This record gives sequence, C-alpha cells and structure tokens, in this order.
Amino acid sequence: MLKESLFRIMIAAIIIFSLGACSSGGTAELSADLKNEKENVSVLKTENGNLKNEIEQLKKEIDELKNGPDKLLAAGKLQFENEDLNGLNTTLSSLQSKHPDSEHIATLADLSAQMTKEIEEKNKRIAAEAKAKEEEEKARLAAATGKMRKEYDEITERTFYNDKTSAKFVNSNSFHIYFGTKDGSSPWLRLAIRYTGDDWVFMDGYTIKADDETYTVSPSYGEIQRDNGYSGVWEYYDGNVAKYEMDMIKAIISSKKTIIRHQGDQFHYDRTVTAAEKKALQNVLDAYKAMGGVEPS
Repeated sequence: MLKESLFRIMIAAIIIFSLGACSSGGTAELSADLKNEKENVSVLKTENGNLKNEIEQLKKEIDELKNGPDKLLAAGKLQFENEDLNGLNTTLSSLQSKHPDSEHIATLADLSAQMTKEIEEKNKRIAAEAKAKEEEEKARLAAATGKMRKEYDEITERTFYNDKTSAKFVNSNSFHIYFGTKDGSSPWLRLAIRYTGDDWVFMDGYTIKADDETYTVSPSYGEIQRDNGYSGVWEYYDGNVAKYEMDMIKAIISSKKTIIRHQGDQFHYDRTVTAAEKKALQNVLDAYKAMGGVEPS
C-alpha cells in the first residue's frame, strides 16, 4: 500500500511539473505576440504622423499656389478691371491676413481707394443727372398744364382740361383728348372725334391708320351724336380712353402720317391728323400725368 501511494504521488508530481512547463511556454509565446503588436502599433503611429505632416505641407503648398502674394495681386488687379470693389477688398483683406509683410498690400490698397473714389463720383454724377432729369420733367409737365384750357361745370362740380388749340365746339373736324377731375380725385381721360361738313356720313365707327398700324374705334349704339345747323351737319363721338385707345393715341403722336376714316354704311370721310393735333395730344397726356393721371392698363 505504501509503495502504491508513493507511486501515485510521483505520478501527480510529474503531471503537475508537466503542466507548469506547458503554462510557462504559452505565457512566453503570448508575451512575444503582444510585444510584436505593440511594435506594429508604434510603427503605424509614426507613419500616420508622418503622413499627416506631409498632408499639412501639401495644403500649405496648395494654399501658396492659390493665395500666394503674386496670385492675390493678379486676382486683385483683375477685380479692379472688372470694377468688382467687393471682390477687390476681399482679396486685399486676404493678402493682409496671409502675407502681412507683402509689398503688394500697398498696390491693392491704392487700387481699392481709386475704385472707391471712381464709384462715388459715378454715383454722384448719376444722382445729379437723375435730379436734373426729374426737375426737367417737372418743368415740362408744369408747362404742359399751363397749355390747358380749364372749364369748370358748377352743376356737376367737375373740371375739364383741353389743350388750348383744340376746338371748343362739336361742329368741327377734330381728333383730340381731354381729361376731367372732381374733388381732387384722379383724373380720367376722354377721346373726342368730330366731323362737320355739308353732307351726312351717318358714321358708325372709325378706322385710324397711323403709318403701318391700323386701329378701329367701334362705339356702341347711340354713342355717336348728330346735329345740324345753318353751317352744315356734324357728327361726333366722345368716349373713355382704355389701354387700346392709349396705344392708338401714342402711335398717332409718333407717326409720320395718320389718316382717320369716319365710316358709315354707305359713305365715309377721310381726314389727315394735323401736326397741331398731334402736339395737342402730347400736351394733354403731359398735363394728365402732371395731375396724377395713370395710363390705362
């Protein structure tokens, strides 16, 4: 029994010794692997740092290529030529920030000051021209108002303005416009087309040919009035001015020649608009605008 016990103890000791030897070998191998990994990580960190430095250096080189003093100077001169003051000032600011000791700063600063002065002078000139034009327009419109014949109707409390050269009475040959006002309200435009002669035309409309443009005025039934007297007969129309009529009036004013055909079922009467009538049309439009009138739209 004693021998058997000793044998078992020896076997156990051998096994324990063997296990210890194995454990010691595995730990050594693991330690070596960890050391290798640490070395690899260290190498990678070094390479990564070097790469970052290279990238930063490339960025600096690229920035130098794009924003070097000479490049910024060239960009500023181009902006000066293109009258881009904001761009020039931005370039100047960039040059001052990136290259504070650059001799080009003074050059761009001079260009900026020169452009600023030129723009200020240009703006002053434009403002002066606009003011002069405005004053000229006011004077012209005031003069146009002075060319009007003013007639006040006490019953309707309306005031009508006709050009002083336009005929006062309906028994006349005339093509003209006039406008009315009441209680300070916005004026309104009217168109008057009149015919007088020895014979009736019994007209029911008008065709107006201003150079190559043709317009028609087609009054509703009853809008064309007729009368007669010892001096002959007369037929006349008086209607509102809408956009179509306004376009026609402007075409007549600017035309070389305008013919009005007073058209009836069987007869017609043609007449050429005179230079005086064209001038009167413009005078009334000017006075109408001076008194707050708005073109029909």
